[in-house]
Amino acid sequence: MSSERGKQAEFYTDKPKTIICDLDGTILKHAHVFSDLDKYDPQLNPGVIDKLNHWDSLGHTIILMTARKESAREMTERHLRSLGVMWDHLIMGVTSGKRVLINDKLQLEDPDRAIAVNVITDLGFNHTDWEGMGL
Repeated sequence: MSSERGKQAEFYTDKPKTIICDLDGTILKHAHVFSDLDKYDPQLNPGVIDKLNHWDSLGHTIILMTARKESAREMTERHLRSLGVMWDHLIMGVTSGKRVLINDKLQLEDPDRAIAVNVITDLGFNHTDWEGMGL
């Protein structure tokens, strides 16, 4: 296989997606104070578990990220497991500032291979056109 055909197979073959999803305010109801995280039972936002289960059934990789400190990993994983949330990777300590995903594509005219979705804090996943985004 030529190098060019190999590139085309890599870029143009439909494969499972990598979904990177924030935790607080996106998957879980937002906890605004770190010291409150273990005082209250965590709550899932509407539609989240169904969508995560759907993505998982399609073989997508699910990466959760959070601004929570690494010292909160054990508690965070416990909360997620108790709610039935599955994930492939959990990245802790990401700033709460803007998050930027940088990706490549083969040709300028090709569709973008990275997209961003912003959901309203604590609104959940039911108000997003996931199908329109290929998700």
